[in-house]
Amino acid sequence: MLTGLALHVGTSLYVAYGALQLADQQGSSPSIESFLQYGVLGLVVIGFLTGWIVPGPTAKQLLSENQRLQALVETVIPVTATYSDTMKQSNSALEKAAQVMELLDKRLEAEDVAMRDAARGERR
Repeated sequence: MLTGLALHVGTSLYVAYGALQLADQQGSSPSIESFLQYGVLGLVVIGFLTGWIVPGPTAKQLLSENQRLQALVETVIPVTATYSDTMKQSNSALEKAAQVMELLDKRLEAEDVAMRDAARGERR
């Protein structure tokens, strides 16, 4: 009896996997009706393969991981907002510094030109 069940499960798994590969190659998704030929056990195997059926411990693990990630996201969002505000302030300060550097550069150029003119005037 157990051997027959294992053989049925193995055959259902092989056929279901083949059907999924064939549907994937054709670019279409198989319909539920196409899997009815594999029986209830075949549908259960297909459910596990496709993720429609999730074992209890795995589902609990996924839920706890989801809750952990949600808590992490909730703590990261304020940090990201603070980082964004800090970057805006830094950009503003850098823009002001760039303007000051431009003014200093123009002033230095003007002084350099004035010194050159003064030096030319002394030579004459």
